[in-house]
Amino acid sequence: MRRSLVSLCLLLAVVALQAQTTIDTPVATVRLTRQEVISQRSLKTDFDRLETVAKRKLTPEERRQVLDMRINNALVFQFCEREKITATDAELNAQISNMRSQLGPSATDANLEQVLRSRGITLDLKVWARQQVLLQKYIQTKQADRLKAIAQPTADEIIKEYEFNKKDYFLPEMARVSMIYVDLKDKGAEDRRKALETLNGLSSQIKANPEKFGEFVTRAMAGGMPYKASSQFTLPKTADAVRAFGQKFTDAAFTVKPGRVSDPIESAGVQLTGYAILRVEEQSPEKFLGLADLIPGQNRTVQQLIQYKLGMERLQNTLDQIENDLLKQLRSEATIKIVDEKLEF
Repeated sequence: MRRSLVSLCLLLAVVALQAQTTIDTPVATVRLTRQEVISQRSLKTDFDRLETVAKRKLTPEERRQVLDMRINNALVFQFCEREKITATDAELNAQISNMRSQLGPSATDANLEQVLRSRGITLDLKVWARQQVLLQKYIQTKQADRLKAIAQPTADEIIKEYEFNKKDYFLPEMARVSMIYVDLKDKGAEDRRKALETLNGLSSQIKANPEKFGEFVTRAMAGGMPYKASSQFTLPKTADAVRAFGQKFTDAAFTVKPGRVSDPIESAGVQLTGYAILRVEEQSPEKFLGLADLIPGQNRTVQQLIQYKLGMERLQNTLDQIENDLLKQLRSEATIKIVDEKLEF
């Protein structure tokens, strides 16, 4: 019996060793300045990351794309080593911080990792940041002339872009309003009764003296009052506005005449749940913005926005082409061997 148990343990050890050997089998080797192996184990990690986000298995074509990306990454890093293009820790941290800030003030590195995976990028965050910094330095130092050669959009191109996408510059009816309100989110019936009583009292004083509205707004913004205030914000006549403030609130913003003050109105939206008194400052009809019109909330015209967008598209196209040209050059210089059958595991 003892001999059988020993034999069984040895057999299990051999099987485990074989399994480990299989998962470490080279799928590809890459050599530009030095030999680099891409193993099944490392690819499995990449596949698992992407499959977790996609919630499905990768197709054979997608697996090959992941392998191609790994080869490209290896070539870029070896090329930068050869050309003595380096990245400091401070530069890597700045790159990560910049992209994280684009996700919002509360974004974390984990959120950023998730975004990378959703884009099919399997690199660890710091490795990805290093790659980006290195490519930026390569472009700035070796390809600056191609960036300088990017032509600015012409007037005809801007006009053509505007005409083709004119619907994107449509403005719905807009109302600019100020309000005094009581937020009743998660409050009970007694709080609702008190809030309505407070606003009815304010409403009576405003009807007797319209100047009181501004006084109440000032006192609310100073704090310590049983109500709050918001001054001069713009509300579009859209379904999103109804979801944010409720139908009654939105209707009042477009039916109360400019300069007039509403009675207390119930607000039942995701942005405000409670009661509010509105003063309508201004209403504007729906319209298409012209090229010379300022975009609401932005300190630029439609023409300036289109010029910027076209310029950024050309810059991105040039950057993509520079990267593709570099990879094509490196693949022609490097020795790359792929064992296709080892990609299936």
